[in-house]
Amino acid sequence: MKPMLALIVTGPDSLQNGLVALITTMPQIHAVLVAEEAAGALRVIADHRPALVLLDMILPKNGASTVLKEIKSKWPSTRCIALADDVHQQQEAEAAGADVVLIKGYPAAKLIAAIEGLLS
Repeated sequence: MKPMLALIVTGPDSLQNGLVALITTMPQIHAVLVAEEAAGALRVIADHRPALVLLDMILPKNGASTVLKEIKSKWPSTRCIALADDVHQQQEAEAAGADVVLIKGYPAAKLIAAIEGLLS
């Protein structure tokens, strides 16, 4: 399997730091990019075409749903994992086209398994 690019879309917080630390340890991922808002995320995706996007559903102004819908319409092969705070956000992410939705508080092993499953 060739190494792939991942994009993490979340605010500058401990979630972002933890995701970067975890994802950079995965042999399938050769680089991790970060965007902190919806417009920046879409620019990064257009420019770099990451294989994987991890998206925090708490982006302002329904930004996460908008990003998911745009990714799935323009770059359907991009795999998207949405990170939700609750069942409402989970349903929103599923409706917008997320490949996997995890409710925050998930064990790291569950996220790694989801990534490996999507990228295999």
